[in-house]
Parts: sequence; C-alpha cells; structure tokens
Amino acid sequence: MVAWEMAVMLVAFVVTSSVFAMTVMSSGVFASGKVSQSTHAGVTRVLSSLKLVGAVAAQADPSRSQVVTLTLTVRTFAGGAINVADSFSGQGSMVISYRDSDEYHEDLERQ
Repeated sequence: MVAWEMAVMLVAFVVTSSVFAMTVMSSGVFASGKVSQSTHAGVTRVLSSLKLVGAVAAQADPSRSQVVTLTLTVRTFAGGAINVADSFSGQGSMVISYRDSDEYHEDLERQ
C-alpha cells in the first residue's frame, strides 16, 4: 500500500470518528439539559409546598358545639411568603377544604 493511500484512509477514519464523537457529545448535552430542567421543576414544586408554622387556634361556638374559626399560619418550605392572589382578577385563588373521617367540606370561607 502506498503512503498516500494510507494517509487518505487515516483522514477518512479521523473524519468519521469526529462526526461520531460530535453526535455522541450533542446527545449528552441535550440529555443533561433535560435532566437540569426536570431537577429545577422538582425543586420548584417542593419549595412551593406548604408547611404549618406556629400554633393552630380554634374558636368554638358553644351553642352549636362546633368550631367556627380556625386560625393557622403556613409558609413555603423555602420560608417565603405565599401569594394567594389570582394574577388576573386580583382575588384570592387559594381553596381551603376540610376533611376528616366523617365529612368533607370544600372551598371554605376565608377571612
């Protein structure tokens, strides 16, 4: 085999392997971008979850033998404030429901 034939085969091998390497690297960059997006979405969701902070106070109506007002404080797990206003109407958009083993009340009145 002549030297120039060997050089042509070497160049063809280098070009082919370069194209293959770029394809693999592009796939890796795309996959790592998707992983980053998924991780960010998961962290955002966890940080927006609510946790109870402080005491819970209940005010009862003795004549009806039931709780009339329940006061509690919640924050996000990140410790930030909670925006409960609807961005379109400016009205509150948080739905408060109550459930125990016997009953379920949806969309309770907020004060």
